Amino acid sequence: MRQNVIVACLGVMVLLLLSSCRRGEKMRTEELCRELESSVMLSPVFDSLVNEAMHLPKFFRSKVLLTAGTRYSMKREQLCRAKVYLQEAFRIAPRDLKRSVALELARLYGSLVLRDDCTEEAIRFISRVPSKVVFTREEEAKFYYLGACFFKSIDIDRAFKAVDQALSLYRGLSDTEGEIEAYRLKATLYGVLQEYE
Repeated sequence: MRQNVIVACLGVMVLLLLSSCRRGEKMRTEELCRELESSVMLSPVFDSLVNEAMHLPKFFRSKVLLTAGTRYSMKREQLCRAKVYLQEAFRIAPRDLKRSVALELARLYGSLVLRDDCTEEAIRFISRVPSKVVFTREEEAKFYYLGACFFKSIDIDRAFKAVDQALSLYRGLSDTEGEIEAYRLKATLYGVLQEYE
């Protein structure tokens, strides 16, 4: 009986220690994210903050990488570094965070497509993600909208298919604002077609 009590006490102590470690890791993650938001990408400070996150567990590290991957300007070097951060975040993130990373990565590919040779890689990613990640309907609509933005420059037929899927989802959600954005993009796609003709 006494031995069972000792084992139970040890178990409680271990749980408290783990809980305390998790709290510390969560606070450090939030602090790193705040510091990254006020730092310039590709600066020594920024790089050291990202490197510091490498010692955190995957869940917290993926949060830091997601924050780091959204801090880019339109400079080519920053776009390419952001892609590295977001790809790693997508690889290690749990499912709920993976959805946010997928949206950011699709948005980034739309910026990168004309500046970097990432077309095939982006097509594989955009084609594969809907079957790998369980989006909410709002996220799925946004993902197809971002996919259409990406395809606008390289494959007009796929761009039309993606924007039509986004429109259908926005209609089902009664999201008028999203629907208007999707119609604007569709109008732009028709403009591209006329230019080609």
